[in-house]
Amino acid sequence: MIHVNASNILFSVNNQFKFNKGWSAELSGFYRSKGVEGQIEIHPLGQMSGGVSKQVMKGQGNVRFNVRDILYTNRVKGQINFQSTQATFENKRDSRVASISFTYRFGKPIKGPQNNRKKGGADDEQNRVKVGGGN
Repeated sequence: MIHVNASNILFSVNNQFKFNKGWSAELSGFYRSKGVEGQIEIHPLGQMSGGVSKQVMKGQGNVRFNVRDILYTNRVKGQINFQSTQATFENKRDSRVASISFTYRFGKPIKGPQNNRKKGGADDEQNRVKVGGGN
């Protein structure tokens, strides 16, 4: 019989910033303390990501640059120490990724109330209640 008693902490944060002239930025990250998964002890790990974006083409387009795992800290490491088995491991993958994207909005934004839009079965039920059951 195996008795495992462990706790860990997961901390996550996301910050968004808006600047003048269509510029914005985002900084996010997480930290996970040491934890146990079954018979495996996982070492602490975390990740910090960030990006900047700029609205272009009179607000119709957006250019964005992102980097995931800036500090290269999202590396899974751990150990197994169970009965006669003792092993350590480290998952070395390329978790740092940079990307550039461009988005463009076609057409005009929808303005005003959208009363003629169908919302689903709950909306139908509310209309039946308003008119007295409809029997």
